[in-house]
Amino acid sequence: WRDYVERRQLSDRTKEYYKMMLNSRILPKLGSVKLKDIRPQTLNRFYAWLAQQGISGSTQHKYHGVLYTMLKCAVRWQIISMNPADAVEPPKSDTVEFTPYTDQQAAEMLQALTDEPAQWKAYIYLALYGQLRRGEMVGLDWDSVNGNKIQIKQAAIYARGQGTKLKPPKTASGMRTIIVPPSVEAELRRWKAEQNKQRLRLGEFWYNSGAVFTQWDGQRMHPDTPTRWVHKFLARHGLPHIRLHDLRHTGASLLIACGLDIETVKNRLGHAKASTTLDIYAHAFEHNDRRAADLLEKILQK
Repeated sequence: WRDYVERRQLSDRTKEYYKMMLNSRILPKLGSVKLKDIRPQTLNRFYAWLAQQGISGSTQHKYHGVLYTMLKCAVRWQIISMNPADAVEPPKSDTVEFTPYTDQQAAEMLQALTDEPAQWKAYIYLALYGQLRRGEMVGLDWDSVNGNKIQIKQAAIYARGQGTKLKPPKTASGMRTIIVPPSVEAELRRWKAEQNKQRLRLGEFWYNSGAVFTQWDGQRMHPDTPTRWVHKFLARHGLPHIRLHDLRHTGASLLIACGLDIETVKNRLGHAKASTTLDIYAHAFEHNDRRAADLLEKILQK
């Protein structure tokens, strides 16, 4: 099955994901069991073991998904007659929780950036105001930045043994153009000027990647670098810890709280469906719904 996955037209990241799921726990725990001996109870015991290891429900559900796909292939290839995963209730996914910053906290974070390097100021401003994903940020090239218009055409991923690679967005809606405010445009200009000075200092040793966010020698930044930097930055300034991806959630939540329509928010985020936006940001829309109810009551009570 692993060889079969390699032959399929899957992204490098998906192949890496399958390998990780196999090597981390599936093969160590179930690798010695013959296919014909795998029963629903075998899988139930495996999921119970995952829970005992402190593995979240969402991750357990992912392991079930990989096992289900593998065993489905085994049925199709006539190695086994039925898929034992069909008779198993999948582990329940945990609710994806995130805690976006309030407007006050976001403002404090931006204030804390005052003395930080120009590249990181530009990165945080763009992440917050543009609601870009981590891969989209690292995959951004200067030729996709035109004043206050940012074109999202690709994302950066890291593949083991291959380094940082670029890939197109998963869906057509991921390919989009967003407008950023003057403050973001200004921070990007400052960083580009600083990057040009760095390029002149290094001369022939500069790697001309064309990337907006780079390593010291001009090569595109590693996708994991921003995560580590943001963690240290927040701790250094005593700011509440949030994930890097929560900057995107913060920007989107604040837009919704201001009354921006769901279709515009959906387009900025690059979601294929408005229902996805509604599911993720239900809390923000609920807040607006309460405001609407209170406003209507005030009008009618008058």
